Amino acid sequence: MLLLVLGSFFFASPRSIVPFYFNHVPPSPLPTKLLWKVAHACPLPLFFIIAAAFLLYRLLAAIFAILSGTSAIRPSWTISTRLIHSFVQSMTEVIPPQARHTYLLCRIFTTIPIPSFLVRARVETVNISMLDSSLWDKVWLFVAGTSCPVKYSNTEFIKGEWVMHYDVKPKSMEESHIVLYLHGGAHMMGSPGSHRGLISALSKSIKCPILAIDYTVSPEALFPTAIYQSLKAYQSLIQGPTATTKSIIPTSHVFFTNPSSSYTFKHSQITIIGDSSGGCLALQTLLLLPHTNLPPPSSVVFLSPHTDISMSQAIISPNLASDILAFDSVGYTYGKHLYTDFPITHPLVSPCFTTDFSALSGVKVLIQVGDAEILLGDSVRLFEGVKQRGGAGCEVEMQIWKDCFHVWQAFPGVAAKEAILKVGEFVRRERALDEGDSSGNMFSRFVHKNVKGWEQCVGEEGRRRRRLERAWSI
Repeated sequence: MLLLVLGSFFFASPRSIVPFYFNHVPPSPLPTKLLWKVAHACPLPLFFIIAAAFLLYRLLAAIFAILSGTSAIRPSWTISTRLIHSFVQSMTEVIPPQARHTYLLCRIFTTIPIPSFLVRARVETVNISMLDSSLWDKVWLFVAGTSCPVKYSNTEFIKGEWVMHYDVKPKSMEESHIVLYLHGGAHMMGSPGSHRGLISALSKSIKCPILAIDYTVSPEALFPTAIYQSLKAYQSLIQGPTATTKSIIPTSHVFFTNPSSSYTFKHSQITIIGDSSGGCLALQTLLLLPHTNLPPPSSVVFLSPHTDISMSQAIISPNLASDILAFDSVGYTYGKHLYTDFPITHPLVSPCFTTDFSALSGVKVLIQVGDAEILLGDSVRLFEGVKQRGGAGCEVEMQIWKDCFHVWQAFPGVAAKEAILKVGEFVRRERALDEGDSSGNMFSRFVHKNVKGWEQCVGEEGRRRRRLERAWSI
């Protein structure tokens, strides 16, 4: 109470503050809860004190609930899972999108990388040129239906990070498989550096180097800027440098035994992976590939994809208590304006609503989602759409993980390790099939026919695996 009284002496507007030159962003509404109206009205140092006190209170409440024998929200959750859930959910409640200090804090979270030695990974930074007006024109024509493009960013290049786990041995460029990784962060924060832990673990599981791009988040650049940047990075991998652009191949021999700046990867050597809003960006990128005359990758992996910016399923989700996302409907509505000025029903703004998934022809698709997520409906709708309209040769596999919250793969726990192993098995299996390897080392394919339940496997091997499959828990 004393902190609240002190904060009143420094009172200012608790509404979101973004740089004045972002004139596309409308005035923000007030934070929904009184505590955050007061806290965000205070100067940043005092806000940190209030936020720290709130986080400590939530952690102590969780510890007391555990010690008193109170049942967990999900019965399989361990003590560590309950503490992680309480802390992260409280963090997302502290910074609603419409609040005063949220923009600055998001930029802080975006720019501070996890040290590479902590995640046991080698990292090399490259510059990816964004000087390609013809590609932007194609993107704009498809998105807006007009040949008079509006450019939201004058960025000449974006950063990219090549990441490879210490345990992965480099191969020649001809033998290597690579991953293009698109990080999540609600379209407005996050970076390759903030996701190094997850990226390093995926590198170890898939046994290959990963290129994670630092695309421009909103409101610095509106939709579809990030799609253009993702497409440009993909194009640079399969077409190589031009007379005006540099290679994005790492120079160190720790990634490839024969690094060559002139080498171009085959599209069959590439997998695209995205988590949360990065999963949305991955889908947007795939849907635009045919319109830019670029071939599709061999496979794509969606980790808890957020593909419906309207949050229509989240609003009615029964998982509001079990997910780590503290859902603030007013804040998310405001966040849409930070991302785009196109209608939220646009088939690329919310790509799970698109009626044409033929761009995924020949692509192998894996969707991982937890049944404790408020965005479970996004994945279900995406799965059904791809299954029904995915085009020739498209195969989709969906894994609904028991008692797992949003992007649990990025947190400590048994389920996270198991999920990452499944991603590695999926990518390596599809790579082996593409290369004609029919060895029995790959696990049998299983496809969800009933997404409301656990997995329904097909074939005798599938029935055997279903009997042996344990319930995934953290």
